[in-house]
Amino acid sequence: MVRFVDEPQQIAVHDFLQSTVDILLEATGARAVVALESRDETGETMAVIIRARGDFAAVTWCFPVALVRDAALLMVPGLELDQALCRAAAAELANVLTGRGIEALELHGLHIEIEPPELGFHPAPGTWATLVTSRGTVVVVLHTDAIP
Repeated sequence: MVRFVDEPQQIAVHDFLQSTVDILLEATGARAVVALESRDETGETMAVIIRARGDFAAVTWCFPVALVRDAALLMVPGLELDQALCRAAAAELANVLTGRGIEALELHGLHIEIEPPELGFHPAPGTWATLVTSRGTVVVVLHTDAIP
């Protein structure tokens, strides 16, 4: 699902998400598609906020835990997964995906500079979108207002 204010923003955010699809496959082994409609997910998620300066104030990624576990296994093969390792994998995944997505936003004249990721979710206003994977739905929020 994608909720937008205007068409240029819709195109920019779609391109932001589309640019992350290949990285998500490489980092987790899961194929993803940008969803055009909402899908309710009841599974456990892990959320990461990346605060920013510029045209967006932050980006929040809500990953299915199964997807985070897959990423952790690919990032550090052979280690036994624990909560700390999964949190680190979620933060790194959000950081890499956001970094790749910024390139797409810049092609549309939008600019953001990101800060290090932190775990958590904040329901601040923003542009909501989803990436549907075989391991669950990733919810992405590009926040327009600062997150406390």
